Amino acid sequence: MAKATKHDILNSFMELVEKEDFDRITVTSVVEECNISRQTFYYHFKDVKALLKWSVDFYSSEIVKKIPVTGTRKTVHAIFELPEKYMRFLRKILASSYREFIEDSIISGVERILSECARICGGLISSDEFLIKYNTYAIFGILTAVAEGKLAKGELPEKIASHIITE
Repeated sequence: MAKATKHDILNSFMELVEKEDFDRITVTSVVEECNISRQTFYYHFKDVKALLKWSVDFYSSEIVKKIPVTGTRKTVHAIFELPEKYMRFLRKILASSYREFIEDSIISGVERILSECARICGGLISSDEFLIKYNTYAIFGILTAVAEGKLAKGELPEKIASHIITE
């Protein structure tokens, strides 16, 4: 039940992000949207910031679960082919006062994805720590530019994959 409730809170949070500026979302608005008590919210999260961090960690973990053992091209594509709903979520967060806080979580998520790719796909992507960090920041910068509408997605995933994968 607790896991379902945590995901229910996340779904309600995502619905609120669709409707409002991120900086206006409060614990009260989340509990009202989710139809739960404040006590239930605080059982799962310390505050909205903790919910935000958990949501980014959850979605990056979902991408990690989908990493194909046979290669990483699909994983690189998955990072950039997030449903528009999540790109809007990212765009709103990046435009909020939480930008600096959430950048670290997104960077950690991308790094976790690339590290897991290196582990699972043995040799198709370098496991060198420096290269993983370098590629993490490159992907984060491009993902941010795409989310903010400063760069068209187009063929980016394939171009990036060809630079990261050592086939």
